Amino acid sequence: VMRYRRSGAGRAVVVLGPLGGEPWPGLGDALAARFRVIEPDIPAAADRRWLADFMDGLGMRGIAVIAADPWCVPLLQYVRDDAERFARIVLVPDGPGDGPAHRDAIAVAGSVVPLLVAPRELPAADALIDVALFLDEAAGRPS
Repeated sequence: VMRYRRSGAGRAVVVLGPLGGEPWPGLGDALAARFRVIEPDIPAAADRRWLADFMDGLGMRGIAVIAADPWCVPLLQYVRDDAERFARIVLVPDGPGDGPAHRDAIAVAGSVVPLLVAPRELPAADALIDVALFLDEAAGRPS
């Protein structure tokens, strides 16, 4: 059984936060004013297979996903294998994300799906604006 919270209406945005939380305080509430926000209860032992099962269970295509570490690389690997499922990806790495595996995954995923990297150390207010504008572009809404 997959459990998740859903709020808002409109285009779906999945938030994969750190330990099931949000990358920035208030992210879910801020996005719910414009989007249908889906925030899964992520089990402690979750991995890429859990992510694939969760996304398959939603049965959605053209979805936007916001992924904080530790979900950045597993999501990018999944995007590489099933890019048509995704409309936009926002990565929220804990650090600069300059390891070779991270760079390679970003290059592959970013070549097939629009991608925004917003480091977690960004001030929450700035991050919320950047993420909302990026997602609004996918929805065809003017900023």
